[in-house]
Amino acid sequence: MNAKEFLKQHDDWVKEMDWIDEQLEKLRNDGISIETDCVVGSSRCEPYQKHAITITGAVQSKKTIKARQHLFRLYDDKKRQLYGWQIDAEKLLDKIADSRARRIFRFYYIDGLTWDEVAAKMGHDETKDGVRIYLDRIMKKIS
Repeated sequence: MNAKEFLKQHDDWVKEMDWIDEQLEKLRNDGISIETDCVVGSSRCEPYQKHAITITGAVQSKKTIKARQHLFRLYDDKKRQLYGWQIDAEKLLDKIADSRARRIFRFYYIDGLTWDEVAAKMGHDETKDGVRIYLDRIMKKIS
């Protein structure tokens, strides 16, 4: 995979991490049933009179807990891999000596801006075709 194909995936990595976060949140709230029970107790001080105390708590089967923990580990491993790829993308950008090219790369591939938005962020009367062509030239040099 060349640098361009690699960097094009950045937006998908971010979206995949968001999806994983949603799944983790569902796991945190899923598979738990709330149970209520009643016990008999007395007050701490005199007169010691018996009265009912309601207890409520979350209950889960051991199999459910084990399966959820497995999914948590799998999602955590996947997020670690995605973060690793983002780090690799940052290292790739750091290898580009040309500041203008780095900014264009970042705006387009990392920030996911359109060519019009990239040109506007670059300023100096840049055009979308101008920044796109400049990026293509740099890409040919580093690929």
